[in-house]
Amino acid sequence: MEVRFLHILEVTDMAKKCKRKNLRKVRKPTTNQIKQKRLRSGSSEIKRILLAINPHCDICGSGDNLQLHHVYLIRHGFKSRIDRCVLLCPQCHHAFHKRWDHYLDAVYRERPETDFMRIYQILKGSLN
Repeated sequence: MEVRFLHILEVTDMAKKCKRKNLRKVRKPTTNQIKQKRLRSGSSEIKRILLAINPHCDICGSGDNLQLHHVYLIRHGFKSRIDRCVLLCPQCHHAFHKRWDHYLDAVYRERPETDFMRIYQILKGSLN
């Protein structure tokens, strides 16, 4: 049996070819695809559980077309968990974001360890 030693240039050339082949096969997902997958995977399950517990809007009490509201905003890097979410009707959900998002962003920039659920409980009274 003949043993052949490869020159270092042959080895690096083979490694480059393998790397190029792997890059073609596996495409790295975009940031939007990752966010959408994260939202879809956990949020639907959380919404189903919250609907079973209380099928009404947390602010106005309506039961129509409820949406999952993340009290700890995903854009701040928080993960979707049942204790960080509430159900809101589309009108209350839109009103809450329109009125308070700029404030919540400022609070997060200043003090990221803030208890956002406590702030939500205070702010939701202003929408009634």
